[in-house]
Amino acid sequence: MIVAAAAVVVVVAGLAAWLLVGRSASAESRDDKMVAACQQSATARLTSPSSATFGPMEVEPLTAPGEYTHKISSWVESKNGLGATLRSTVACHLRVDPLGNVQVVSNVTSS
Repeated sequence: MIVAAAAVVVVVAGLAAWLLVGRSASAESRDDKMVAACQQSATARLTSPSSATFGPMEVEPLTAPGEYTHKISSWVESKNGLGATLRSTVACHLRVDPLGNVQVVSNVTSS
């Protein structure tokens, strides 16, 4: 009886691990999620979000332990309150957990 219960626990744990690995995001889709989160965070700070055009987003994994795991840098062009198009730099620090969930820790958008 104890052996059967232990076997069930092992099978259930193996199935749970398989499901988690099978559902984890690939590196490419994880990068897409990070880029989308950074762009959304930066767009929220703009005067005219609908006019935003982003440059290539450079995703940089960080190896030092800390508050965030990745950095994204780029630029964004958007219209200001007077209708003039300005280019600003964008830098996002993000945290990605083992399940592939993305959180923007900080976003700096500067002219």
